[in-house]
Amino acid sequence: MKSGEESKFKFDWLATVALLAHLPMGVEYSLRMWRTGHYQFFPFLFAVVGWLFYERVSGLKSNCHRPMVSYFLLGLNVLLLVAAVLFYSSTIWMLSFLLLLIVLIHDRFGLKGCLVSAPAWLLLLFVFPLPGGIDLVLINKLQFLASQLASWVLDSARLLHFREGVVLITEKKQFFAEEACSGVRSLFSSIAAISVFGVYVRYPWWRLVFNLVQTTFWVIVGNALRIAAVVYISDNWTDSIATGPAHELLGFGSFLLIFALSMSTDQALNLFSTTTSEAIGDLPVSPLDQLPPEESQTNTKRSGQLGIAIAIVFIAVTLFSGRLTYAKLSKDHLRQQTFSGNQLTVLEIDDLPAEINGWRRVGFEHKVRNEHSLLAPESFLWTYEKAATEVTISLDSPYYRFHNLNTCYDGLGWVTSCTHDYGTERELPGDRSMLTMQKKNLRGIVLFTAFDRRGNLVLPDESFFVGGRWRSVMENIHLALGTTASAKESRLSDGSLPISQIQLFANSEDADQQVDDLENLFVLTREKLLKSPRFANQDANSP
Repeated sequence: MKSGEESKFKFDWLATVALLAHLPMGVEYSLRMWRTGHYQFFPFLFAVVGWLFYERVSGLKSNCHRPMVSYFLLGLNVLLLVAAVLFYSSTIWMLSFLLLLIVLIHDRFGLKGCLVSAPAWLLLLFVFPLPGGIDLVLINKLQFLASQLASWVLDSARLLHFREGVVLITEKKQFFAEEACSGVRSLFSSIAAISVFGVYVRYPWWRLVFNLVQTTFWVIVGNALRIAAVVYISDNWTDSIATGPAHELLGFGSFLLIFALSMSTDQALNLFSTTTSEAIGDLPVSPLDQLPPEESQTNTKRSGQLGIAIAIVFIAVTLFSGRLTYAKLSKDHLRQQTFSGNQLTVLEIDDLPAEINGWRRVGFEHKVRNEHSLLAPESFLWTYEKAATEVTISLDSPYYRFHNLNTCYDGLGWVTSCTHDYGTERELPGDRSMLTMQKKNLRGIVLFTAFDRRGNLVLPDESFFVGGRWRSVMENIHLALGTTASAKESRLSDGSLPISQIQLFANSEDADQQVDDLENLFVLTREKLLKSPRFANQDANSP
């Protein structure tokens, strides 16, 4: 075997090891994407990207293999993969996977091959999970916008109703524009589909951007029509359209309508402009592509040593990532089993006193909601009154993680701002989250804290805290090595689920001037509830 062929063989072997190193997190990534409705098109997109890539590079000549360049790029890739595994970040993992693809393309076809195939592999950006909870923000905004537009459509159809946030209420019933009805599924799948079409016909970049914008517009319009149709048909004929197969069929029909409108708009643009295909021969050529192959014994020896070092790191990452992924999937399965199998103690009106610091109890209610409700599946609500102010103390459950109420109240039409106060030296209230809210001329205050079934505090997402990322890395190392994880992780995996949240809600024109009094009431009622049968008797019932 010639030295050049031997070097290529070694690089191919190393590339295979690199792909295997990405596999463990890729499995967890795929499972999570499949559970997320607006990313379920990702297998189709991966298949299409593979086909488009082959179609674009099939006419190119193979590039001269230069090990030092390829190994340097693989060195950057292994560093990125290490970061992805330690932080267990699907976003960093996806960037690492894209970099690996670029390395392989560059090794075979040079810079020209990377540029020619770029429109194909850049389509994988559509299966990036949006970081920082942007998905939830986007879903909430789309829910609100779709509900408002659907309300206008119903007004034009002369259907008597009114809207409260993302809830449409008629004389007969109310309809909640849930996540699946927000349009986010249609948005992600439609812009991915129209982009695939644009890459296939080799549109220029400005045409691709135009299609993204006009498709987003049609998604908003189409989804508003879908929600309005559900409300109108349910209110006048049959409510079978609101759930089940008929509802899913209507959603699929809406997607087809949106895509047809997007394609029509795209083709209408051809009346005003002409689009030319990309000319492969005009693309720039990297200076590296013009260099002769590296055949010296020195370069071959150095690249071989570098390749062995990188391979060792990739193998270590593979073992670590595989163990960590297995531990995380097992932990999530245990959480779900524990969450679904526990029954929590029912509370009564006298679990909170009739009077607390001048606040007089005036009502009690136990609410059980359906799965499509914006609020908690089950709530126990005590109403207190003082002067002209009325507040609601509620215990909401079941959850299997901290639930940020910011999303819920946004959906009810409030403009909210959330702050978290944990681990401070404040005596009151301490260890709580707070929403300050506004709606028209009203002001609102919500104080809330989450506890597991044994009364242990459950913190919000670690990203709220300084040093949280470092603690997350250490917890991942503990999981991968099989050592004891943090107290928080142990509590959430040993039968302490479900989680209950205690909250205080007050709204009036001057609620923001009563914060101190409301915080005192929240602390006192929270202490009473933590001593109630909901938490005090759970150890005996724990599996």
